[in-house]
Amino acid sequence: MTDAGDALRVRDLQNGDQAPRLMMPSSKKGKGMKKVQHRPVPIPAALANKLKDFAAAREPEAPLLTKRDGSPWKRSDHTRLFARAVKRAGITA
Repeated sequence: MTDAGDALRVRDLQNGDQAPRLMMPSSKKGKGMKKVQHRPVPIPAALANKLKDFAAAREPEAPLLTKRDGSPWKRSDHTRLFARAVKRAGITA
């Protein structure tokens, strides 16, 4: 996962007059300092509405996606879940 400064934030959800979208932060892979840029990624209206409800009482800089207890996701929280999903789907690298 990215560090806290690069994570998807409540402010990155755009569900106004235009088609709903998430402003996804770019990767900071590689050497040296990288400027994080955000690119629009269209999402279904139903997902945008669920995310809007989920984030309603939170500050714009708060993480958009958190665990049930409100804490942010870490790499170790999802690595095994994705590995299990890949195995069940029969996907190989």
